[in-house]
Amino acid sequence: LLHSIHNSLIKDTNMHECNNICIITGTPQCGKTTFLQKIITFARTQNLNLGGFIAIGLWDGNQRAGFILEDLTTGNQVPLSGRSVESTEPGGYVFFKEGFAAGLTTLTPEALAGKDLIFIDEVGWLETRGDGWAQALPHLVNSAVRQIWVVRESMVPKVCATWNFKPGLIINATDNKAWNIFLEWLNAK
Repeated sequence: LLHSIHNSLIKDTNMHECNNICIITGTPQCGKTTFLQKIITFARTQNLNLGGFIAIGLWDGNQRAGFILEDLTTGNQVPLSGRSVESTEPGGYVFFKEGFAAGLTTLTPEALAGKDLIFIDEVGWLETRGDGWAQALPHLVNSAVRQIWVVRESMVPKVCATWNFKPGLIINATDNKAWNIFLEWLNAK
């Protein structure tokens, strides 16, 4: 793994190497999406053609209330999830069909044609059970386009095992060297 801060998370050496995939990781609410937003701002200053999406957190006081999905190509935003006491999902979220549909649309081969950098915020337990963005991920693992996946630290081994790949970089968003290591990965050929 290229300068992987957390290379011990991936132990299987028989996995397919995907040097074009960078995983941004950390614990819940540690700043993964904030770090991703810094990358997006930088990528736009470099005139990179961006694809995929970011999930922007919604807050109710000090509690996360849900997420809005933003398409990085069009800027369109749609509700992705919200908290509900009736939810049986981890975290107490309910997910909205229009949010999943919009996210999957951003990840189709047609939508990603000509993109320089693809963002998926985030890949986790939904995808490892076959839901969420799962149907889009096999073609992305086999794509040569640079990608950034947000994955909770506890989910990194399961996500990589599910799609049998070893990313080129796994970096914790809270590490003080994260930005420079990320730039080195982005600029590597």
